[in-house]
Amino acid sequence: MILYDLIIVGAGITGLSAARYLSKHHPEIKFKILEARDRVGGRTLNQTVSLPLSSDKDSDYLTTIIDIGGQWIGPTQKNIHELIQQLEGNNNSSVFIEQTWATRKDKYAGQPGLYEALRVKSLTMEEEQEVIEMNKRLDQMALEIPSVQEPFKDCAMAKEWDQISVGEYLEKNVQQKNSLQELFLEIITLT
Repeated sequence: MILYDLIIVGAGITGLSAARYLSKHHPEIKFKILEARDRVGGRTLNQTVSLPLSSDKDSDYLTTIIDIGGQWIGPTQKNIHELIQQLEGNNNSSVFIEQTWATRKDKYAGQPGLYEALRVKSLTMEEEQEVIEMNKRLDQMALEIPSVQEPFKDCAMAKEWDQISVGEYLEKNVQQKNSLQELFLEIITLT
């Protein structure tokens, strides 16, 4: 039987950082990392997505990889930025994203991020307005469902909404291609 001085539970950033620290500063300590998943990294995870370039059913798709956890590193989180640099990680996704990041590229000029990776075009005023209006509509729809546990109980529209995907709803109700792409990007990165 192998005995350990320490057990680290979880192989996310914190667990791996603890193991790295122990290895570097206390090599005499015998430790083991326990992880329930079949991978390490915790909430840092990449996912390949395909985004329609238009609302047309025969549209071409842009396939790219997005972060679905580690991209939410803000400019004030110095320690995680330092860790990424130490591990020689790709710091492209370190831009803090506020709401509709694709329409606010100028705020982060010179900092690479998802905007550049996905080659999203800047929205015109009309396209941005369409995105804002659709977000308001989606927020209003969410307010019409008083209980997420029992959505069909007190929401008159629940059955109708349940028959269509969010993607189908957007394709039906968003007129402009860039607005539709922006909304798809918001949904896959913010949900």
